[in-house]
Amino acid sequence: MEEKVIELNEKNILMRYSSRLSEQAKWLAELIVDMSRKGVSIEDGVKIQFGWSFLIFRNFDDNQLILCEPDFSRNPFSEEKNSIDFTLEVQALQNSFAKRCGVDPIATLFQDKIILVKGCLDKEKLFMERIEPDLEKGDSGWFINTLEDDSEDIEYEAIYAFQLVYLRPEIMSVLILPPEFIVLVDKNTIEKVINEKNEVVWS
Repeated sequence: MEEKVIELNEKNILMRYSSRLSEQAKWLAELIVDMSRKGVSIEDGVKIQFGWSFLIFRNFDDNQLILCEPDFSRNPFSEEKNSIDFTLEVQALQNSFAKRCGVDPIATLFQDKIILVKGCLDKEKLFMERIEPDLEKGDSGWFINTLEDDSEDIEYEAIYAFQLVYLRPEIMSVLILPPEFIVLVDKNTIEKVINEKNEVVWS
């Protein structure tokens, strides 16, 4: 675990992260410094959005804050941890995927809802489609179905986006894609990404 201290005028910020995420941590540190220069208040309890997640500043010791993330292994809505690995890792994965597909990313926040056909995540072949998200209702715009559907009785359910980390981690990367995109998944692999013009941008 690495530690980096961001030196600001009033308080220093401590960041803890794995060494493999140093590049992402450096970019985040520059973002925080820029926010401070623009007059954004950096103090205990302040939250900032970072891609798919939120980061929270907490008092750590005299004249120092520590940057925390939601605890996705427990309850991200009420619990925190004083490192930022999970947030940085998923964001790096999503940014890389958006770049490979040549798209301008549209974030899906960890607490946004994904609508899916009940039981489809147990299947190998998936069909994913994103429509325009309804941000006020916490709707990601994503819908997931199976290409192996042989049931006449279809039931729908909603999950939080972060739950895919444990249910189907291989599709976390595609949640950064914009509306009107379609994704085909086969087993643990992103098989194909199709854009709004019906062009294959990843195969």
